[in-house]
Amino acid sequence: MAGLLGLGRSADFESAEAEAPDALLWIGDPDAQPDPARLLDPMRSASWYGHANRLSQEQIQWPEIALIHRVTR
Repeated sequence: MAGLLGLGRSADFESAEAEAPDALLWIGDPDAQPDPARLLDPMRSASWYGHANRLSQEQIQWPEIALIHRVTR
């Protein structure tokens, strides 16, 4: 999922907190829902621009989000 969202670029997140996508939600016509596996190939060859930045000097702990991340892996 990180690759699909462009978050699998560790070099662009060196000085920022890592992003960990845990869920992907489709809102729309169920018959038009794309197959995420088919979306990966074009995304692998996509050019991503920019990089992540820190929002603050201190890392904020979010225990609930950390729990969700652990149980959805």
